[in-house]
Amino acid sequence: MILAALQNMDRIDPELWTQINARMEPETAERVRAAVVPRKGLVLAAGRDLARRLAASALGVPPENVRLAHEKDGRPFLLVCRQAGPERPALEVSISHSDPYLLSAVSDAGIACDIQTIRHFPLEALSGFFAEADLQCIRRAEDPDRMLCRLWCRQECLIKRFGRACITRQLVLCDTAELRKQFGIHFLEDVSGEDRCLCLAWTEAAPALADNQIEWRQV
Repeated sequence: MILAALQNMDRIDPELWTQINARMEPETAERVRAAVVPRKGLVLAAGRDLARRLAASALGVPPENVRLAHEKDGRPFLLVCRQAGPERPALEVSISHSDPYLLSAVSDAGIACDIQTIRHFPLEALSGFFAEADLQCIRRAEDPDRMLCRLWCRQECLIKRFGRACITRQLVLCDTAELRKQFGIHFLEDVSGEDRCLCLAWTEAAPALADNQIEWRQV
């Protein structure tokens, strides 16, 4: 099972902003207050609340009963507040934001998601970030900026699932079959957006999962 939600924060209505502020954890509120660029604090808060609402819809509890916490390495996890005390459900959560877009996914399998708005970067500035095979793939692409965005999303998903150490100069992100062989990871990508790309990635914990078993929810 994978549930996912995509939201444009510029379309969040005032009533939902009121709810987001009311549900905000102290740690998130502090980061919002400390943000040098206020907009970045709002993106952070809205992205975390999207994950909370998505998890609540999966677990059948009110969003107010779901709390987002973080491992020491920064990875988010869920706590559900019940009368018997908080419990950690057997669901994983992943969050990504690239202003103005917010993306979240929850799953009972290993999950990661990433979204990026499409921007132009000179290829000569990317040599330290991608293998030569990936740079050639970007150069050959009909839309190099979109291909770069797609590979960047893949890279971010791998980092979220396996840690930054998995990214080496020998890792070829455009080789889907090799990534599946090496990491047991599957990708669902949407590169059709006018100004953004997104990627959902899950591991072999759900090997039979098909694209049509990914449910997009409006939360």
